[in-house]
Amino acid sequence: MQWNHNINSCAKAFGTSPLSTRSDTVEGMYGRFESFVRTNPSIDLVDQFAVDTLIQFLYLTIAAHKTLFDWAVLMSEGQCVQHLHTNLVQKQETVAEIERYGHELGVRLLAPVARPA
Repeated sequence: MQWNHNINSCAKAFGTSPLSTRSDTVEGMYGRFESFVRTNPSIDLVDQFAVDTLIQFLYLTIAAHKTLFDWAVLMSEGQCVQHLHTNLVQKQETVAEIERYGHELGVRLLAPVARPA
């Protein structure tokens, strides 16, 4: 995946390497999703919860990329700045698409519940 390649390139430019373990925040998101699934909700609710969780995760990665982007600018790492900017734009476009999908999914889920006025 291009995002990972860009991050790895920037990590080398910073003289470090990316973490190989998930953060506590990501572990918490994963645990929350697993807990929800264990309640045996309908498949439609699992889908909606999964989309909502993915959106939260993407916003977390966008925040992390913004921080890396700022570091790259401060360190005058031009190529890294370009890579991270590309990643940010892609992630922002992706989250916008998934938010639209999540909204459409939510509308479909609520349609049978909606009552005529």
